[in-house]
Amino acid sequence: LIISLVAIFFFFFTNEVRAEENEFIYVSDIEYVKNLSSVGWKEITLDKTPDNTALSVKVEGAAYTFNKGIFAHANSTVVYDLTNYSQYRYFTAYVGLNTTSTRGDGVKFDILTSADGSTWESKMENGPLDKLPGQNASFVKIDIRGAKYLKLVANQKTGNASDHSVYADAKLIIDGYDESN
Repeated sequence: LIISLVAIFFFFFTNEVRAEENEFIYVSDIEYVKNLSSVGWKEITLDKTPDNTALSVKVEGAAYTFNKGIFAHANSTVVYDLTNYSQYRYFTAYVGLNTTSTRGDGVKFDILTSADGSTWESKMENGPLDKLPGQNASFVKIDIRGAKYLKLVANQKTGNASDHSVYADAKLIIDGYDESN
């Protein structure tokens, strides 16, 4: 009887965990296309800053630390091949400047998709997202249906001082995934 109960518990628990795992994947757990990606200073880092500290952006006026995400100092381009991830419908992230960015004139973020890797379409509804040091990050939900590639772009404005660009909690998610979990 005990073995049966343990087996039943294990079956339901592991299936529930697998279902949750299939609802999203962290973008930082996917290898980016290195020959199509570049960064303005140091290196593209996953799940931390180049100085090995946690990613931190402002959300609703308070600094939040994120265990997962992408740090790419402007000017930067980070490209992902989505060919093996067609089950996911959206890219989501908190887009902004790391809280270590305390000066400079900010960054313009753009998120693009492509069906062929050569023709790109901006998916930002109101054009590139303009962010200044100390501002709240913006939550974005980008439709990636039909896309084979995803491009994350952070461009400096007049200078690149402290352009610590972050895509915090960056995920690919399925239809109906509840971000509040």
